[in-house]
This record gives sequence, C-alpha cells and structure tokens, in this order.
Amino acid sequence: MKKIRFFGIFQKISQTYYQIFRQPFDVDKGYFNSLETKHFNKEFTLKYSENLFVDQDKGHGRDLINEILLNKDHFQDLLNELKILKDWIEDFEEQYKTLKNLLQTENIPVNLNSKQHKQLEFLLNNRQTLLEQIYEIDTKLKQDIKSLPLTLKVIDNTNLEFAESFDFQRLNQYEEEKRYIELEPTEPFQLVVVFRRLSQIVTQIASVNRLIIQQKKAQVKFIHGNAGMGKSNFSAFLYTELRKKDKSAILISGKSFGGDPNDFDEILMKQINIPNGYLLEEVLEKLNRYGEKNGSRVTLIFDGLNETSFAHEGFSKIWENSLDNFIEKLEKYPYLFFIATLRTSYISRIWSNNEIPYEQIKLNGFRGDDLRLLIQRYFKEYKIATESLIPSDVFYFETPLFLDLYCKMLNEGKVNTVEPQLGLGGFKEVFDKYLENLVAEITQKLDLYSGDLVREGIEKVSQKMLEASNAFIPIKSFYQEMDGENVKSKSKTIGHQVLQEYLIYLDENLNNRDVIIHTQQEVGGYLLASRLINTYGNINAVTQSDFFKDYILGESGNMHQLKDDILKFLINDSDADSLLFQNHLNLEVVKKFTLLDLKRTKISKETQAIIHLLKQEEYSKDEIRTLLEDSSETFYDPESNLNFLFIKDILLKVDNYKFDFTWTYYLYNNYYDFNEFIKYFTNNPEEIISSEETSNNTIIELAIWLLETTIRDLRDKSTKLLLQYFVTNPDQILTYLIFYSVTNRDYINERLALVAYGICLRLQNNKSFIDNELGKIARKLYNLQFAKEPDQPTYNYIVIDSYKHIIDLAILKGVFELDDSNLLRLANYRFNKDDWFSIDDKDREAVPIATHWSLTPNPDPLAGDFVHYTIPRLDNRDYETRLDHTANIFKQILRLGYVSNDENLSKREQSFYNGTSLLGSRVKVDRLGKKYSWIAYFNYAGYLLNQNKLGVWHEENSKYKKHYERLSDTEIEPSYDDYKPYEERVINIDFFVNRDIENSNWINSPNYNILDSLYTKEDYTLLSAFIDQKLDKEFKTRSWIQAQSFFVNRDQIIDYIEQIENKEFDWKDNLHNNGSLSNTYFGELYWADTIPFKVKDHHSFPIEGTKEITRRIKHYDVLKSDDFSFEDIGKEITETINETCHFEYEQTLVDFLWETDSIQFPALRRDIPSPNFGKHLSLTVDSSQSKILCSNLEECFKEYYAEYQLNSENFHYFRTDLLEKYLKDTNQLLLFQLKQHTYDQVADNLGGHFRGMQFKFSNLNR
Repeated sequence: MKKIRFFGIFQKISQTYYQIFRQPFDVDKGYFNSLETKHFNKEFTLKYSENLFVDQDKGHGRDLINEILLNKDHFQDLLNELKILKDWIEDFEEQYKTLKNLLQTENIPVNLNSKQHKQLEFLLNNRQTLLEQIYEIDTKLKQDIKSLPLTLKVIDNTNLEFAESFDFQRLNQYEEEKRYIELEPTEPFQLVVVFRRLSQIVTQIASVNRLIIQQKKAQVKFIHGNAGMGKSNFSAFLYTELRKKDKSAILISGKSFGGDPNDFDEILMKQINIPNGYLLEEVLEKLNRYGEKNGSRVTLIFDGLNETSFAHEGFSKIWENSLDNFIEKLEKYPYLFFIATLRTSYISRIWSNNEIPYEQIKLNGFRGDDLRLLIQRYFKEYKIATESLIPSDVFYFETPLFLDLYCKMLNEGKVNTVEPQLGLGGFKEVFDKYLENLVAEITQKLDLYSGDLVREGIEKVSQKMLEASNAFIPIKSFYQEMDGENVKSKSKTIGHQVLQEYLIYLDENLNNRDVIIHTQQEVGGYLLASRLINTYGNINAVTQSDFFKDYILGESGNMHQLKDDILKFLINDSDADSLLFQNHLNLEVVKKFTLLDLKRTKISKETQAIIHLLKQEEYSKDEIRTLLEDSSETFYDPESNLNFLFIKDILLKVDNYKFDFTWTYYLYNNYYDFNEFIKYFTNNPEEIISSEETSNNTIIELAIWLLETTIRDLRDKSTKLLLQYFVTNPDQILTYLIFYSVTNRDYINERLALVAYGICLRLQNNKSFIDNELGKIARKLYNLQFAKEPDQPTYNYIVIDSYKHIIDLAILKGVFELDDSNLLRLANYRFNKDDWFSIDDKDREAVPIATHWSLTPNPDPLAGDFVHYTIPRLDNRDYETRLDHTANIFKQILRLGYVSNDENLSKREQSFYNGTSLLGSRVKVDRLGKKYSWIAYFNYAGYLLNQNKLGVWHEENSKYKKHYERLSDTEIEPSYDDYKPYEERVINIDFFVNRDIENSNWINSPNYNILDSLYTKEDYTLLSAFIDQKLDKEFKTRSWIQAQSFFVNRDQIIDYIEQIENKEFDWKDNLHNNGSLSNTYFGELYWADTIPFKVKDHHSFPIEGTKEITRRIKHYDVLKSDDFSFEDIGKEITETINETCHFEYEQTLVDFLWETDSIQFPALRRDIPSPNFGKHLSLTVDSSQSKILCSNLEECFKEYYAEYQLNSENFHYFRTDLLEKYLKDTNQLLLFQLKQHTYDQVADNLGGHFRGMQFKFSNLNR
C-alpha cells in the first residue's frame, strides 16, 4: 500500500485523529524490560562476557558510566582544577602583600597607571567574589543528586581575559603603560612569584570555564574504532552495567534501522515499542520525565551505525539524513543521554568532512598491560597455553574480535589445553581447522555420505551473501542453499547444525524478517573472500572482476556491506606483484587495509617489498591520521613493518600545513602517551639500543620528531632526551644532522643543531671526543653552511649560530683549520645563499599591526607582543624598520603554508590551532601560528645576519669591546643540566642578638667585622658575600651585609690604602658592579665570540686634605654660578678642592643570566668570574654541571648558599693561587666594598635606616 503524506490542514486533522484514537503506553521498569528482551539478543550476548571484559583505552567505559550517572568521579578533573584555582587565588593575596611591603620598604615607587598594577589590584579586590563563585560550583558538583540541566555558571573573568606580564630584565622594552616599576628590588624573586601567579590564575580561570561549558553540553558520546575493536562489546558492557545498577537504558542494534532512510522517527519509535500516532518529541519528553522522576538519566545506545543498510543500496543514508537533527532534539531533554557506536571508516559517510561534531571516544584496541591481561583471561578461559607467547606475538590480538574468535575456534570445547597458532595466518589456519572439524562433526552427526555437502552448502550461502549487498539472506534461502532443497523441518538439516555452533552464522530478526547474518563481520569477510578466490581462480582475477570493481571499490555506486572485511583477506593473500597492489594501491581503502595487514605480519622480504610500494604513494590528511592511529603502538618496534621509520618517510613528503594537521595534531591529541614515552626512556636510557645503522634507532627518530610539537614542555623533554643520548653516543649526531639538513622540517633542524652544539659544549674537555669526533663534525657543518659552495645552506638563525660556534670550537681545539680569508668570512657569519624574496607595498599593507597595536592577531598569526617587542630586536629596536621586518616575516609565514584564520576546522582542530591548553595539564601549548611565526622569524634573522643587518654586533662602548651578542629569542640553553651551589652555612651569626624593641639605636652598630674570618677559606679567597636576615615575611625588621670585590690598579691606589680602609663612606661613593653576561651559553665561557672583553671603569675616592688646581672657566660654570659671566669663559682660575684618589677598576664577578620559560631547561642566574679574569687565566667549564674549572680542568670557583628560617647567606670563593697570579700579571689589588643595611619598623622608637659602607684591601699582591 502506497504511503500517503498529509500537509497543512490535512496534517493537523490527521494528527488530531491519531491523538484521539492512539493507544497509550507507559514508561516504567516493565517497559525497559520488554525492550531488553527485544534487543539484547544473541548478537550481543555471544560477544559480551562479563568475566572476560577488560575496559580498554584508559578505562573509558567506566568513565562514561560515571558521566551518565553524574557521579563525583566524573567531575574529578573539574573539581581538581577548581581546587588549584582556589589555592592560587588564596596564595595570591599573601604573595602580593609581601611584594608590596618589599617595594614600600625599599622605597621603590609603583607606576599606579601601569596595566600591571591595575590588574593586580583588580584581582586583589575581587578575590573574594571569585572564591565565592568557586565555592558555589564546587558545592553543586559534590551534591549526590544533581538536577539537569546542570546550572553551573562560568567564572566571571572580566578584566582577567589576558594576564599582564612584567619582567624587570625587559624594562627598556616596555611602553610607559607597562613599566610597573623602574628599580629592581633586592628580592626580585618576589616580583617573579606574583606575576607568575597572576598568569596562572588567568589561565586557570579559562581552563575551568572550558570544562564547565563542556559539562553543560555533555549529553552525547560517539564510540568509534576500526573493525573488530570491540564496539559492540563496549555497548553491551555499558548496557549491562547500567541495568545492574537498576538504571534505565535502551540498546538498539544499527541493523534494526534498516527501513526507508527518510523515516527515522517512525523506525525508532517502532524499535522502542511506541504505538502509532505519537510524535518523537512526545516520546522523548515522556522518557525525560521518567528520568527526572527517578533522578537518573535514561541512556539510549545505538550500536553499529555502520551496519544499517537499506534494501539493495548497501549502507543506509538514514544517519546522514537524520542523526544531527535527532541529537539537536535531545538538547531539550537533559535527562536523556545518547551513545552511538560506528566504524571509524564510516564517519565520512555520515559527515562529509570526516569529523564527528560531538564528544567521542576512539577504541584503538588493547595495548600494554591491558592487552596482556585480556589475553591471559581469554587463554585461561579457553585452555590455551601461554608459555610460548612472546611480545612480538601479542599485537595480533590488539583487535579484540581476533582474540574472541580465535579462542572459540581453536578450543571452544575447553576440554584439553592446546597450543596457540599465531598471526593472521594463524587465525586463518585456526578457522580452516575449525571448519574441517565442523564438517566432520556434522557429517557424522547427520550420517552424510560426504563432508562435501557441508562445504558446498557453506560455499553456496557465501555466494548468496555476496549477491546480497546488505550481507544477510532470508532464513529460508539459507536452508535452501545449505541443504539443497526446500526445508520445512530444520531439526535434522545441515543448516540447523551449522547454526547451532554460533561461530559462523546467527539467525536474527531484522525488520520483522527472519534472516541469517555472520556472527562477526570478520568471519563474513574471510568466507566471502575465499568464495571469490575459488570462483575466479586467483586474486588477480578477482581484482579484475566486475564484482570487485562494482561492490568492493564501489564503482557502481553501491558497496557491499562487508567490502572492508573481504578486502582485508584479499590483501593478506596478495604479494607485491599482485594486480591488487599494482593497480589499486593508490586507493585510500586499499592503502588502509594493506597497512593494517602489515602491522599484523612479521617483517619479511615480501612485506618490505610492499612497504616499498606504499612509500611511493601520496597520502591525504585523513589517510595519514588513520595511519598514525593504527600504527601508534609499533612506532618504536624494530621488528614491526609499521614502525616509526616508515611513518617518517611518509611525513617527509607532505607540505608543512598538512604535516601540522597530521603529525603535530596527533602529538597534541596524544600528549600524555608521548610524555610517558619520553619519561620512560629518559629514566631508562640503557633501553635505547644503539646500532651500527644509526638511522634504524626508532626511539631516537621518534624523539627527534617530537621536536615538531607545539607543546613546549614536550619539545623540551625530547630535546633533553636527545642531549642525554648523544652525549654518550656523540659519533651518531652527525648522521642525523646531515639527513635532516635536506628536509623542510625547520623545527627539527634548529633543535638538532642546538643539540649538536650542546653536545660539543658538554664534551669540550673530553679528549676522545675532540680527537675523534669534533673535527669531523666541524668539517661537515662548514661544508653544509659556510663553504664557498655550500652543500645545503639554511637561513635559520639558530642553525647558523650553532654551526658557526661548533666550527669555532674545533678551530680552538686544533682539530679543524681554515685560511685567513675563510676565517674572516666565518667570523662575520657570511655564507653563500641569496634566494630570499623581495617585498612591495602590497606586502607592507598586509600587516597593519606593524603600525597599530593589536592584542589579537592582525593578520593572523601576528599579535602585538611579537610585532612590537620581538621583531624590533632584530636590529636593536630600530622602530623605523619594523614595518619592513614584519612584512618579510608575514610573507615568509604564508610561503611556509600557514592558513590565516582557518575556519574549515573541527572543534578539536580549532583547539589545536588556537593552542588551547590540554585537559588536566598546565603545560604551555603554542598557537599553530606561533610555530610558523618563529620559523619565519629565525629564517629572516639568518637572512639579515648574512646581509650584516642583524642587530647582534655590539660596537665598543663604555662597558665592553666590540663583540657578538646572540639574539635573545633562542629558547633554551643546551650546555648545562642544572646548577647547585654547595649547600652549607659558612657563618653562624645573629644580627638581632642586641635588638631592643624600645630603643632602635641598635640598628646603627656596624657588623663588618663578622667577615674578618671569612676572607679566606682553605685554599680559596673570598670574592663576594651576602648575609641576609629578617624577623618577618613582610620585611619589617631586616639587616644584611654585602661584600663585593673589585680589581683596582695597584699603582694608582697603593699610596692611599690607609686613608681608604676601615673608614665610613656614603653609598654615593660606591663602586658600580654593572657587568653582566646574557644570551650566552654557559659552555661558551671563556672562549667564544659571545664573551666580550670588559672595558675598565674609572672611579675616585674622597680622601683627607685639600689641594690647589688651575683650570679654565667653562660654559657650564657660567650657567651654574653667579660668580662668572660669559666674558669669563676661557680664563684661568685657581681653586682649592678636596683631595681624591683616582683609579681604574674592574669587577671580579659578573652576573651570568640565562632567561627562559622552559621547565626542563631552567633559567640560570649566578655570579661567575668576569670575562677579563677568565680569559687571562684560560678558565674553562664543566658545562653540564655549570662548574668553573682552571686550565688543568680542576674546580677553581665555589659558591656556598644556605637558607634557614627567613634568612639566607651566599658566598663566592676563588682559588687563591690563581687569583694571586692574575693580580700580579695585571698589576692590580683586590678591593672589598662592604655594605650594611639595617632597619626596624616594628620598634616603638623608629630609628630609620642604617646604611653603612667601608672598604678593605686583600693582602694579595699588596
């Protein structure tokens, strides 16, 4: 009967009619029990065993049940993040208060108009409001019964969208509105703590709000995975567990939706036993009310969407037509939770962009301990011996279906223990053996004259299954084909006996039709593939058949439901010369299943031939993503066909943007796994197996490719592992440098170059390395970059800088030589490469941000800080060139392939693109555009360097002679691991022993004499000391003594020592310790061009007595004094002035500073012997330990540091014999400048501040 549809007034009449005469239905326990009887059939019960189930992939099944039930465990991540935020906000108040007290005590004014001050004060004033919001959310989440929808409000982050940062070392780079303070406090760490906490709070609020929004929308979950990954098992687990907890759930197989693709509502209501005349919305409302009444969600599970077929059209369009609309309806019913499972390969057949637009879980099969547990359970259950299992056999069972079928077919009877047969070939052998046993058993049971009757029956059924694109046949046809006649009574038929086994076929009711299906699609695939081969004679003939072209490849527009499963077994039986590979390997589906087959097959000459063919193919973004997912567990298995060496060759062929949306995106999604990988091999370096063929070290290759990530901490951890490995295997680094120098992997190249330089710095005093490796490395790198005809020059500044200094070190050590002309070229960083592009006005117009500040990228990915602070550093903040610099960099970003403001992205891709933080982690994730920005920046910097336009050359000035100063944007310092001073107290003293709270005169007592016993310590002489004591955290009562030392010209000061020593001086007469080293690697001390000669300073001390001088009147004198007129200018006058002692001096120590945001490569700030001092004595370093050594490689410089209660002390000592040699060689004395600052703001009689200063000379060279 033809279906008539009513519209307009007739539709309303029809609906009213049905509403009057329709049958009522109740939603109660009996209703759900009836649906269980209808749908929880053999298809599920035969797949699911509670005793054998293992919750794969990090317990997602249990987590999903917690989410459905809204258990506390489900909200644990959000609760943890809330607690962290709460603690940080509470800490902030105390930390900010401490900073303000410090600045007030030290009379350091705060710029009240600065953005930093305004934001800090805003956070302080609103902290209680924020804490109340956190408390409200926390309370709701901890309630046992939660009303839906969740009424969680996001935390108000007004004025806290972005954190204002402040770094005193960058003070000269800030605009006026960002200059928080102008003077550095004595405790700069307090400043760091406050602004770090501010940044953490702002970031954490954003993270918490994302989780809240996610929770409010959490009502839908898709479970997907490849064939056989246990999706139906997962559905059965969820359903069974919910029903055991007396929770309402409905489970429906995807096969049950096999009607008209346009009638989703009608089909669904029929499957859930709804009488005619109801609208779907009414049914959903009724289910929702039932859930609300019982305080628990009703769960709808649609299992196996990919198994839905329609007539002879194969896969149904019902989900493409109706699924999104159905999910949209669910938003109105918060007490309904929807779960659907499907094969990953079917995603694109529902959503054209191949992205599920909802929350999802991907089942990747079993791994590691879960896999071993699962195998043990199954093998024990089915009495299969496990003694012969080896690790390389285990991965065959990562697909749960294989394990299930394998065990049932190998030993379903469980009578005696049997030995396993392994591999896909083993599975086929087991299946063939099972079939033969089945044939023999049925032949005997039915007293057949030949087993061929059973075999022929199975063949005929397989033929019918091939002809039925939906992969099932009517039960009547099954018996006819199996027994060769019309069967009226099935009890003594071949078909009945086969069905009784439940391992090949199942009888099911689909759409009120009794049909036969395969127990598993894998079984069907094997049987139908075998039938095709038997029919056509061989696989080549199969691939040339119309059936293969029409129904496997889909050229007819209609694909067989088991096409994938058939194809898998055809591929397994093919060799590299087969037409299947020669003609069809370019097809996505053939590539995919060929790769999966290789994963399950041991390495052989034949598999390597197929691998060779696969490497020649082009791969789409989706194909690479699938490849990465499917082969992730074998990345670093040298015995696997699909280890990372294969992946690497595929990735090297793709362009940058596709690369980032495959590999870099994969790293983002699997951060925790790779983090564990790095952690494991960092802690177990002995398991990184070295081989003569270094390129075969899959672990090191994978670590190298982690350098491409946008997750900074992961990149740095990988760098650290590579440094650790290559320091012990320095002979291998050159192979990798050469290989990657010809690739377009910039992030890898620059980090590998930095790693290589770090190794050279760490091993610079290792004789074996210098004699055997350093010269070879330097020679090859010179030929790559600096030769007159270089092999593979790059513009990357970090690479150039690293290569150049490696070559410098080799020349210094005498293992590499250049003539004078080439030495000059090298010294000036000149190389032959001249293919940089030009820019025009159109390029300049494309970057309006260069002249107009913008906090958001304009154009993407260029943001304000990068353009207005970073780019001007290219030529020492010459703002006139900023526009051209920005235009060059942006053009290079586009040439690298970056897509600005890419809107064709899924939700997850957008998170990756925007650098959204990872759930449960506070590691920094860069925007993808930032990666391109840095690559372009350093490439452009290298171009400017070659043009002598990069601002790295500092001309001689009052501080230093001309030298090279590295760009400050190099992220990490590769030459040291850590620095730990000697942790011991040098002195035991209490500055407050004579404190009198009623009389503050005690503060005026000098304490310089406490240092008298500390000027020497064994064979060492003091160079500096700082003893700091406080009575409270607020710096109310404090006293500190500081000793700084200087080298002074002996001839100029020797006659005045008695007039200088032990006399009080005003602080305005102090010697300035104004030298520092930054942007220099510690391992470069004291040989590299980054270590400048310090220009000596001039100073004078007032001494006793006066003297007369004759001088000429200057213009300045007229302006300053009324005693002179302009006519007096040039006339001589005689004046009496105070005597002074003029002298030259240089500091003994300089501040070494390496700044970084890296957690793995921490910042380093410490005092070291000054450059002049170190160069003269040929000092060197133990770089990794950050120790200063003499030329005999013995430690000669020590730092002692101790903290106790609120106090601290810090001392630096240098070996006396070397110090004395320097003083004699340079005709200098060692002068100590002693300072004391004491105050007590708690005493009743406030006495202000005591600021004293004296000088003392060492006896050395005196």
